[in-house]
Amino acid sequence: MSLAYFKFNSSTSSIETIGSSINFESLKRLSKILLDICNSNKLKEVNIKGNFNTSFFLLDLNSNKYDLNEALKLFQLITKTIENSNITFISKLNNLVQGPTLELALSCDIVRAEKNTIFKFNEVDNGLMPFFGSIQRLPRIIGYKNTLETLVILINASFMFFLLFN
Repeated sequence: MSLAYFKFNSSTSSIETIGSSINFESLKRLSKILLDICNSNKLKEVNIKGNFNTSFFLLDLNSNKYDLNEALKLFQLITKTIENSNITFISKLNNLVQGPTLELALSCDIVRAEKNTIFKFNEVDNGLMPFFGSIQRLPRIIGYKNTLETLVILINASFMFFLLFN
């Protein structure tokens, strides 16, 4: 499991996710990239691509250095920055999508997923409800009944499943 980081490419107007384990520093970098993009007023569209099979690295949060509430607030700032921006954010998905980048993808204006894309809510596997915002975003995309079915029964949902409800 490699530590994840985010990289902005201005020539392609894209943010790339590299690595799989997102920590507090990764979130701070992504937040800075997003704020810089939104404040520049130069772009109309930004693609988010790369590895969406991620996990949240909690070990650094268990140290005195970081606070889980601080990380959650930062992640909420990231998703709200995307949702409230005048820029169109597009997530480009393929294969397994889970963890913090699942929430990032769901906060985008447009979600482009290949047919083989699987959305996995790994928090549910551990007896937790997804706490980064899926519960608020999914009903807007697939409705309340289907969200409940996805989170309680399916846990893993294919992109084709989501297409049935759009």
